[in-house]
Order: sequence, then structure tokens, then C-alpha cells
Amino acid sequence: MDRKLESVSVNRVGDLEITEELFGSGVVGVYDREHYVHSIRIRKDKLCLVATALGNERDDIVEVVFGKLRDEEYFLADLMDLLDHEGITYSYAAQMDGVTHFRP
Repeated sequence: MDRKLESVSVNRVGDLEITEELFGSGVVGVYDREHYVHSIRIRKDKLCLVATALGNERDDIVEVVFGKLRDEEYFLADLMDLLDHEGITYSYAAQMDGVTHFRP
């Protein structure tokens, strides 16, 4: 991927929201487009499980997740793989061709 931008925040009800935007020619090989935006939402009652899975239960969950995604070689898809492996549920959305696609 040529560039990636992440946004990690806790919404007004306490759920963790993570959005990743990927840009460049490397994105074409993976997502068949040069710009791809996708996001996940993890319910607040699952955040302690996320912290445990990432190996850091002391620090703020936003900082822990953002710190992980800041690594150039770690992507939202990697986090989703970890969550799937650990049985941690989340909601997924992808924006393609001006349409948002959801997966519960």
C-alpha cells in the first residue's frame, strides 16, 4: 500500500470505532481499486478482550489500537484476523463505489 490513514476513537456510547483508508497502486492488487475505505466497530463490553488480545490492558484502548495500526506492516485486516481468532465480535463496513456495505 502506498499510503494508509487510520482513525481510532470511542463513540458516545463507548464503542470503539476504527476506520482505515488505503491509497495507491498496491491497493489495486488487494481490493481492485486505488482507494479503499473500511471500518469496524467493537462494542464497549468487548474492549477488555481486545486489550488482552493485543497484550496491553494498562493503557487507553484507543492508544493501544492506534499504536498497533501505526506500524506500516499492520493493517485493519490484521486486527480483524486477530479478533476473529480470539472470537471477539465486531461490525464491519466497507465503502465501495459510493455505497457503504455492512456486515454485522
